[in-house]
Amino acid sequence: MTNKFFIYSLFIFFGIGTGVDLNGIWTELPLIVPRVPEHSSVSSQMGMLSDVANVAPLFIALIHRLTHGSSSYEVPAIILIYSVYICMPFLLSFTWFKTLYFIGQQRSIYLLVCTFCVALGACSINVTFLPFLNRFDKYWLNVYFAGESLSSLVPALLGLIQGVPKQPNCTTFYDETKNQTRTEAEHFAPLFTVEIYFLCLSAIMCLSLTAFLILWRGIVPTSKQQGYINLSVKQITEHDSSPQKPLCNITETSSHNVTQNNEKFTREAIICLIATLWSNFILLGCMPSITSYALNPYGTRTYHYIIILCEFCYPFVSLVSMLKPKLFQLRSLSLTLVVCFSTIMGTSAFAYIFVAAKMAPCSPLVDYLSGKILIVRYFILKRENDSVIQRNPPPLLSSNVLGGRL
Repeated sequence: MTNKFFIYSLFIFFGIGTGVDLNGIWTELPLIVPRVPEHSSVSSQMGMLSDVANVAPLFIALIHRLTHGSSSYEVPAIILIYSVYICMPFLLSFTWFKTLYFIGQQRSIYLLVCTFCVALGACSINVTFLPFLNRFDKYWLNVYFAGESLSSLVPALLGLIQGVPKQPNCTTFYDETKNQTRTEAEHFAPLFTVEIYFLCLSAIMCLSLTAFLILWRGIVPTSKQQGYINLSVKQITEHDSSPQKPLCNITETSSHNVTQNNEKFTREAIICLIATLWSNFILLGCMPSITSYALNPYGTRTYHYIIILCEFCYPFVSLVSMLKPKLFQLRSLSLTLVVCFSTIMGTSAFAYIFVAAKMAPCSPLVDYLSGKILIVRYFILKRENDSVIQRNPPPLLSSNVLGGRL
């Protein structure tokens, strides 16, 4: 039991390392924005750099192509990614607030460069981590995805523990030396600073790197060696007790699988793909650029806690899908209806968020509690619907990708 728990922990920590750094930087943004010269526009610049970082998989694909697949590229690539993931938060802890004069004004060059490097690693996850996992039994893929969902939950919990600075209190007192009444602001700090937060991210990535190195050195049998250690005995027993199938049946089954794999895209699959494309266009292309403009007018506390709540959305949907898998095992038509409904709701929420960002700093109901409740509601609605779409892949892709064909 202890050995099994240890192996589970290794794959979960390996999955956690996929996005802790990038999610952590975005979680800490409410405390960063007031102290950088770009203010709210820094999120737009970071979002643009994150989009540019999507060229990273092209370079990995080019290396794989030039070597004709003769060398295993994923292990050196993963070690490089983890090195970046460990070093960048450590550097940010000392440099995130520093600026350099560039193109006519002071800019947060250190923050932007480190964010870009982290984004390069995050964009390379699917073409490096998943091929490495292909060495193991498909059972561990689900455990890895559980850890991947925690990669947004861990920095959110860390930010929740950190808290946000309260509004300063104005204290009036009589100064006897100057014989006059003075008013001073009493400022409150979070539980720990931004610097400590980034150091915690670096420490978490050290744990993830350790988990990867243990997996790489072969403490868990690969699929080519023994398979999943707790299922191997059961599989052998079932194989021995079952009657041998004729060769013709095996051939027919193989040909049937090939026919299914070569199935053309259905209308439902195309609709789901378009909805997924639109959802990711809004979530990854638009939302990072306008988030600061939409939330900053409502105060630092509202900004900070909305970002944290949004990070809880995907782990929550993943937990529901694990406890109630039948909710996500829908037929083609039902799946299409769910995805379309989620896309419409998410787009409606984005429309309100866009209007709030466009009207900033005079956002709708900015001075009222109802305005804060509305902006929280629409941000959570947007992220929840995006999470549902991500957990419901198109019918044709769900059997090929989630079934273990990496």
